[in-house]
Amino acid sequence: MKKADHRWAGQAGINWGDVIAFRVLAEELSFTRAAVRLDITQPALSVRIRRLEQSFGNRLLDRHTRLVRLTVKGRLLRDWVDQAARGWKQIQDWEPARECGEASLSGDRPSLDGRTSSPTAVHAAPLNQVAIGPV
Repeated sequence: MKKADHRWAGQAGINWGDVIAFRVLAEELSFTRAAVRLDITQPALSVRIRRLEQSFGNRLLDRHTRLVRLTVKGRLLRDWVDQAARGWKQIQDWEPARECGEASLSGDRPSLDGRTSSPTAVHAAPLNQVAIGPV
């Protein structure tokens, strides 16, 4: 039996609310503004971010008195979340051609950037391929 890769073991239990809170904080770069946007307290936002960092085993933010910056791992996670969100929107917006009453999985369709791509193409790297966990 193949041993599980410990680097990704914690990711199965990721709280997606924490990921959303992280994404808002990554955009605002301010706990105050992010907490207001999320309609939660700053301590609750801090708990969410700490829990997410613990699940990845890495700091995602550099915190200073009045300054919040993304670490390299934080930028990787932000970019992955953005890619996943674009892929999700693309899936929601996709209207397949109807053949015999069923969706066709063949042929090309326009993507968000105007190019065509296969409807089964993956547009966001799987989370386990984003180097967030300890190496």
